[in-house]
Amino acid sequence: MFFNSPEFVAFFLFVLAAFAVANRKRTLPLRNLVLLLASYWFYAQLHAWFVALLVYTTLVNYLCGLWLARCQQQGRRGQAVVTVAILLSLAQLALFKYAYLAVPSVILPVGLSFFTFQALTYTIDIYRRKIPVERNLLNVALFVSFFPTLLSGPIERARNLLPLIHHIYGSPPTKDVLLAALLAENRLVPEETVFFGDAPTDCEAARINKIPFIGICPGKKNSPFPPHTTVVSAIDLDI
Repeated sequence: MFFNSPEFVAFFLFVLAAFAVANRKRTLPLRNLVLLLASYWFYAQLHAWFVALLVYTTLVNYLCGLWLARCQQQGRRGQAVVTVAILLSLAQLALFKYAYLAVPSVILPVGLSFFTFQALTYTIDIYRRKIPVERNLLNVALFVSFFPTLLSGPIERARNLLPLIHHIYGSPPTKDVLLAALLAENRLVPEETVFFGDAPTDCEAARINKIPFIGICPGKKNSPFPPHTTVVSAIDLDI
C-alpha cells in the first residue's frame, strides 16, 4: 500500500475518523492505541510477519531502557546496556541484509533500517539523559512503529517524538484548560510565568490562570487585545 494509492487514502480517512472518536473521550491511552493498531495494520499490508520484527525491535529497546534505569543510565554498566541494545537491534538487520545477498529471493522487509535506527535513538537518548525512561510499553511501541515515518523516515529522535506521544494538547479542551495543564505538569508558578500570545483567546486564558500576558501583533496600533494590555510588535521580536 503506497502513500499515493486509493487504498492508503481510505485507510488514512478511517484512521482519522477513529482518532477523532477516541479524541472525544479525552483518553490518551485510547488515542495512542488507535494509532498503534493502525501502524501495525499498515505495516502488515506489506507482509503479516513483518509486524513480528517491529515487536522484536520495540521489546529489545524497551527492556534495555528499563535496564538502564536500574543501572543509573551512565557509566560502564550503562555503556554495556547500550551495546546490547545495538547488537540485538542490528542483528536482525544484518540477518536480512546478508540473507538477501546470499539468496536474492529472500523477502527484505521494507523500512527495516528506518525503524531499527529510530528505536535505537530511544535507548541512546536515555543513556545520554536526554529523556526519562518510558515505562509505558504502548508509548514506546507507537514511537517505533508510527506509520507516517515507518517506511521511509525521516528517522526521528526519541526526545523529539516521544513527548508528542506522551502528551497531546489541542482540541477539544479550551486554551485556559490546556494552559492550566501545562502549568501543573511543569510545576510553574503563574506569577513567575509570562505568556506570549497573538489572539484575544490567549489573553483570556492567561487572565483565567492569573499569568502575566504580553500580546503580539503586526503593529502596536489597532491591537486586538483589551485596554492596558502590554503589546509588542512582531517586528520588534524579529518573528
